Order: sequence, then C-alpha cells, then structure tokens
Amino acid sequence: MEQRVAVATSYPYQGVQFEVAFRGAEMVVRTLRAGADGRPQLVEVRAYAGPDGGFHPYAFERQSLDAQEAVEALDGAPWKSCG
Repeated sequence: MEQRVAVATSYPYQGVQFEVAFRGAEMVVRTLRAGADGRPQLVEVRAYAGPDGGFHPYAFERQSLDAQEAVEALDGAPWKSCG
C-alpha cells in the first residue's frame, strides 16, 4: 500500500490566514470567515491535480464553529483533513 505524506503550510494572505496542504495529487485549502449568523465558519476546499497541471476543485464544505473551535480550527495542521 502506498503511503502518502502531507506537506502543509499556514500563511496570511491580504490579512486572511490560510492553511494549504498537499497529499499526493490532492490539495486542501482551509480558512475561517464570518458566517451569515455572525459565527465563525471553517471553509475547506479540496482540489485534485489534473493532467493539465492545474488544480480542479471537487469539494467545498462550510462548518459553523463556536468560539473555542474557531481558536483551534487553524492550528497549523491542515493535514488532519487530508486523512
């Protein structure tokens, strides 16, 4: 069985903190944003590497969080989402 190792980084872009992780041909991008109800939401987009060299999104998830979960959500470990 092939073992894949995730490569991850966390960085700010225009004042927004993002986490990006790569595992094999998959890329996961996570960030926090304000939801319509004012609660923080964890937003996660998954994409696969296509034969054209680009990444193609295939999944988009939003999850409302409470204050403690929001603090813990972007803890520098986006590979948790990669499996």
